[in-house]
Amino acid sequence: MATSRKYEKKRVRPKVDANKNKSAKRHPLKATVPRAQSTPSTDLPATQPEKIATFTGLHSQAEELLRMTKQDIAAMPVEDVQRLVHELRVHQIELEMQNDELRRTELEIEAARDRYMKLYDFSSAGHLTLDMDCTIVEANLRAGTLLGINRKELIGQSLACFFASEDQDIFHRHCREVVKIGTRQSCEVRLREKANAASWVQLESLAIHEGLGPITHWRTALLDITERKRDEQAKSLLIGDLRRSQQRFQTLFNWTPSAVGISTVAEGRFIDVNEGFSRLTGYQREEVIGRTTVELGLWADPAERATLLREIQEQGHLHNREGLLRTKSGDVRSLMVSVDSIQFETTPCLIYLAHDITERKRAEETLRLAKFSVERAADAVYWVDPQAKILDVNEAACRMLNYSKDELCAMTVHDLNPDFQADMWPGFWLETQRRGTMVIETAHQAKDGRLIPIEVSVNFLIHEGKEYHCAFVRDITERKRAEAALKSSETRFRAIFDQTFQFIGLMKTDGTVIEANRSALQFASIREEDVLGKLFWDTPWWTHSSELQNRLREAVRQAAGGTMVRFEATHPRVTGELAYVDFSLKPVRDEHGNVTLLIPEGRDITERKLVEEALRKSEERYRSIFENAVEGIFQTTPDGKYVAVNPALARIYGYDSPGDMIATVTNLAGHLYVDHGRRDEFIRLVHEQEKVTGFEALVYRKDGSWIWVSEDARALRDPAGTFVGYEGTVEDVTERKLGEARLRATLEELRMLSERLTTVREEEQTRIARELHDELGVGLTCLKVDLSRLRTIMGEPPGARVRKKMEDKIRSMVEQVDATIASVQRIATELRPSLLDDLGLVAAIEWQCRDFQQRTGIPCICVSSADDIAMEPEQATSLFRICQEALTNTARHAQATAIQVVIKQSDNDLLLAIQDDGVGISPEKFTESTSLGLLGIRERAASLGGEVTIVGSPGKGTTVTVRVALSSAA
Repeated sequence: MATSRKYEKKRVRPKVDANKNKSAKRHPLKATVPRAQSTPSTDLPATQPEKIATFTGLHSQAEELLRMTKQDIAAMPVEDVQRLVHELRVHQIELEMQNDELRRTELEIEAARDRYMKLYDFSSAGHLTLDMDCTIVEANLRAGTLLGINRKELIGQSLACFFASEDQDIFHRHCREVVKIGTRQSCEVRLREKANAASWVQLESLAIHEGLGPITHWRTALLDITERKRDEQAKSLLIGDLRRSQQRFQTLFNWTPSAVGISTVAEGRFIDVNEGFSRLTGYQREEVIGRTTVELGLWADPAERATLLREIQEQGHLHNREGLLRTKSGDVRSLMVSVDSIQFETTPCLIYLAHDITERKRAEETLRLAKFSVERAADAVYWVDPQAKILDVNEAACRMLNYSKDELCAMTVHDLNPDFQADMWPGFWLETQRRGTMVIETAHQAKDGRLIPIEVSVNFLIHEGKEYHCAFVRDITERKRAEAALKSSETRFRAIFDQTFQFIGLMKTDGTVIEANRSALQFASIREEDVLGKLFWDTPWWTHSSELQNRLREAVRQAAGGTMVRFEATHPRVTGELAYVDFSLKPVRDEHGNVTLLIPEGRDITERKLVEEALRKSEERYRSIFENAVEGIFQTTPDGKYVAVNPALARIYGYDSPGDMIATVTNLAGHLYVDHGRRDEFIRLVHEQEKVTGFEALVYRKDGSWIWVSEDARALRDPAGTFVGYEGTVEDVTERKLGEARLRATLEELRMLSERLTTVREEEQTRIARELHDELGVGLTCLKVDLSRLRTIMGEPPGARVRKKMEDKIRSMVEQVDATIASVQRIATELRPSLLDDLGLVAAIEWQCRDFQQRTGIPCICVSSADDIAMEPEQATSLFRICQEALTNTARHAQATAIQVVIKQSDNDLLLAIQDDGVGISPEKFTESTSLGLLGIRERAASLGGEVTIVGSPGKGTTVTVRVALSSAA
């Protein structure tokens, strides 16, 4: 697609007025030429030939003007001519100066355009110009980089093809809003996967108006937001990790074998302890909670508590401090205790982690007494020369590595430490030479191949002009194990207690902020200088709400008076959104009880609020579904008692309300199931498969009637996997079961009807064959005999007697043909009366009644509301056959003495009734599958969408009524 030259620069040529030369002097040409607008067009500026053409045109106009005024100049005085020449020269110089100014301005414009084009092409954002079909007509270099395609190849392509399929709707909606609204629009979409291209971009789009005309183009800027999206995903993962850490802490606190207790700092009153604490002290958890260590008598030396608190205040924590504990039985146990300060909700607390080391202390004492002399020489000593050769060792070194002294003195440092290669030794020697003393941790390999962790204190010595290393080596295997255990413990403890996202600060009693932690600052992207030294309610955390500012002023006043204040507030996030914060303000007192400082604390509870709201909505949706469900929903105990029932289930079983059903039905097998064995089968299937689907059973309703139900149920288990009951849904399938029974009966009736139709068809074909043979066959045979005789007569000599014989024979043959034709017409009429097609249903039934009366001798009257009733041929045929079948049944079974057939049209319905005065039909015969005549009548009526009513009683006759909706014949 060719790029439009709508941004092409236009030169403005001033109009020349010969009568206003003086005005031209006062207003130089350059003042009348507007500056060219800088646009993102890539068109080249006007070329030099265009300028030459412009000046040539001006020159021609000037010569023409001079020719027109030539006579006047010749007549002018010399002084006027000289003055005019002078003015022309001045004007010429002025024009040249204006041209110079124009050329300079043009160069500046071109330079500015070049600078703009560089900024445009190398912008950090991709810029595109699109037409109304979202086709790219212009793009900068950054756009090609973001989209992973050359800029030239971008032109003419649809921007939508670069976005992921799942974000196509977002982009198209964005396009419509840009064109429809006309203001700046923004959206975020994903790009299709392509090498060296971004994954997410943000579109900032604006429509382009051409004056007052319609929108013809629009521009968009592409911003790479891939990193921001990745950061958001990483944040979500971090929140998930924190939640899992909290769960792990709870499990660790409850199940750790060490004794763990949490008590208040102020009184030493216990808030919580674990089972390990109970095993160590002999006190049950209920005996400890709410009581102090002093009240329980846990301190073997009561003064030890004050010492411990002082050390915590000085150091902030204690780790692996030995102490003595008095148990409930009075025994004194040695402990290794670690104590740290925590904030439990709003109360400063101490958490204790204690290990019983009584037995270890006794063993250590015994070991110290048994090996007093050995411990003095526990460290190994090595003398090493500059070539890393071992010169001498002590006995401790031999014992440590299981080498003899001679074996060690024949080795080098590299032989003892496999990780310390020979090429590392020179640098290590120079470093010890520079520093004099170094302490490092490494490992030595014993004679049996074991790696022993050691701490090496290396001293660089010069003795008698020679350089040596004197290394003191200590086996730190146990220490490394202890450090590893301690580090693991500290890591878990810090991950649980120290890695908090709480917002903590410090301020004066008048509300002036002194300190604020990083979490509080980073949460709203606030710098320290924005809050330090300012009144707390004037900081950016609160300026979004004057109501919160007033509430905080009152909270500061109350806290300064010694009252702890706590309420829920909102803080702005970095994104500008408001987050919910659990805020508290606590006073800090000095030794005299005076409030000296205030501690504001906050905890982001947005997720909790959202979860609570989601849970509330979920419960509302569940309750709405439970209460308004069409299917019955239940929960039962293992022994067959209802725990929960919805209104639909109560309605299905005929109870007034769910409460009525729960109170009444206390044993499902005894109260509901018609067959108690079905309940046992239900329980067996649930326990084998964990659930059942479509389990059908016959059950009682409250009024004693029964219905069929279909149950979908599953086993309920608690978090430990213990079976606690059943839950599921119930559907009333009585109509379906009855329908299935009716369907089976209908299929049986259809089968029998089909068999009867086959039998009737065979009987009818036999009758037709018999009549064709007996009547048509005999008639045609007679005709053949007459023709043979006629041929014989024709062979006799002509005469009056022969002619008389021929005339008699021909007359006999004509009579025979007439009789044959009458037989054919009768048979055809019996198969389908021609009156039905020629004169309609009414005439056909009237003929049928007359024919029936002639054949059976039973009077049969046809009564009709009209001479003819318009209907479709198929309807007329079916109704005729219904009447024919009803009359046949009457003749066979009714023993009637009179029959009346009524045909009546009412609006768009047709009523056909056949009444007799015979013996009457009993109600049991109505639905008998063997009553094939009645079955045929019902099937024909059903095919017309009509209904059949049969009314009869013994001795009073029978009435068969058929009612169908008419379809007018075309």
